[in-house]
Amino acid sequence: MRILVGTTSQKILADRSRPVIQNLGPGNVYIDTDGDVDVNSGLKLAVNAVYEFPTAGAESDIWIVSDAADTDVRIVEMG
Repeated sequence: MRILVGTTSQKILADRSRPVIQNLGPGNVYIDTDGDVDVNSGLKLAVNAVYEFPTAGAESDIWIVSDAADTDVRIVEMG
């Protein structure tokens, strides 16, 4: 799945899958299980970084925000 992420946080997943998230830029993205994620509180994924959740956890919602408009993010759900 491809999404464009901006400077307002958005929920990207709401189930117990194990996502792989890739940031293609142009901005850095920040992820968290809290809807109030921002550039000062989330886990930073720099441009070209990939993050794979090791397991599906009890926290089922994943939120994302970027420090730039129209940041290209790719997501694959692995089970």
